Amino acid sequence: MSKKIKAEEYKDEFDEEVEDDYYEDENEPEKEVVEESPNNFKAIEDEQEDEEYYEDAKKTFRRVNTSKFMSIFNVMFILIMIIMLIISVDVICITRYNIGPFFAINTKTYKDGGTKEYYGLGYKVIKYSEIAGRRDTQIGFWNMKYSTEPLMLEDIDLAIEFQNNPEPTANKYYKKYVKILSTIKEIDNKNNIIILEYTDPDGKYTLEITCKMVSRKDSLVNYKINDKVSIKGTVFSFSIKEDTKTNKVILENCFVEQN
Repeated sequence: MSKKIKAEEYKDEFDEEVEDDYYEDENEPEKEVVEESPNNFKAIEDEQEDEEYYEDAKKTFRRVNTSKFMSIFNVMFILIMIIMLIISVDVICITRYNIGPFFAINTKTYKDGGTKEYYGLGYKVIKYSEIAGRRDTQIGFWNMKYSTEPLMLEDIDLAIEFQNNPEPTANKYYKKYVKILSTIKEIDNKNNIIILEYTDPDGKYTLEITCKMVSRKDSLVNYKINDKVSIKGTVFSFSIKEDTKTNKVILENCFVEQN
């Protein structure tokens, strides 16, 4: 008897739960049913095609921009290389061989005997041609100044400086336009060369200066050994003494004056 009552109680509870679920479902709004028609499929396909077209357009745009950038970069790189090559050719030819410039434009000629100024791509060249003065060629930046005033030196000062610090001294005076006061050791009329020499009493500081004179009509007959002279010229090279030999300096494009 008790089992039957319990079964009926479970049945009543189950029926109540079903009714509650039914009423809850009735209260919920009906879900919209989307019919899958051919038009809907076409709209979805069109949207996918638009997305694919947009992605392809973006990729094409990136490729075009990258290609343009690389083209501009290559052109700029080639131009820079050409400019560097032009500058290098003029620098090497002027500093090593004293010829040129080949890629610079003459903008001014001075009335000092024919000195000329040239401007190139970022550099300037001055070819000095004084009547009785500076005859070398200088290359530098556009702000390089025209100057025909020599650096004044005495043989004793140059001998001491070169003896104590040979390499720094050689770098310091290389290609400098100088005027050196010294004494004639030797005159070579055939080769148009004057050799100056300084030797201190102890023989510690010695210097021989070879001066390659500018060719001109008058000879060196007016000068003799042991004359005190001043010579203007451009420092070309140094050589350090070995064993009993003396330190040497070579000057080019020189002019001599009696002291």
